[in-house]
Amino acid sequence: NGGREVIVIERDVRSTEGELVAVRLIPERRVALGRIVRENGRMRCRLVNPKGAPRDLSPSSVQVLGRVLSVIRPS
Repeated sequence: NGGREVIVIERDVRSTEGELVAVRLIPERRVALGRIVRENGRMRCRLVNPKGAPRDLSPSSVQVLGRVLSVIRPS
């Protein structure tokens, strides 16, 4: 539909595994949605991108902004 979504977040950097979070991608200077996953004792952020494949990022390349509470899509 060409509209932009509004994401409602709760500012909190203590997110749990599998939780949908808003993150700032440090090298790219943009915000994205992802899920926190733990694999082999390491924490990673797996980006959720409906237009492409999920991407795994190391903790040093993202800043967690908060938990996603709601996604509002314009009609």
